[in-house]
Amino acid sequence: MSEQSSNTKKLQWKWVGITLLLYVVFYPAPVVIAYYLLTQKAVQIFIGMWLFAGIIIIGAVAGYLSEGVTLWEPAIAAAGFIVLFFLGAMAMMVMMGGGLAGLTLFQSVMQIVITIVIFFFFSLLGAWIGERAQKLWRSKIPQ
Repeated sequence: MSEQSSNTKKLQWKWVGITLLLYVVFYPAPVVIAYYLLTQKAVQIFIGMWLFAGIIIIGAVAGYLSEGVTLWEPAIAAAGFIVLFFLGAMAMMVMMGGGLAGLTLFQSVMQIVITIVIFFFFSLLGAWIGERAQKLWRSKIPQ
């Protein structure tokens, strides 16, 4: 029993990686699909909702699928996803010759930090929801 409780208190880097992969694959996928299937106005509405709901949903899925308690892992993965996203976006802007689109370094860093904080806490909320669902649904074992 003490072995299991000590494992649940330790950060599970495996689940940080799995959740990061979930964010890389499943966070942009619905936006791309919606772009091809919906009207422009519907896509805008969907993207607005998915920006926040997607963070929570993917964090909840990771929290539900993982063994033990994984609250911090999805939140760390979400922060890592934003870092990767901004690095990729900045590299693309520089490669296209646009620089940082007129933003100062301070403005760019502040945008990244604010976005990381938002993703971190929404993913933490999602992971908590997933853990609650895991306790509720996985504890009901048919007799």
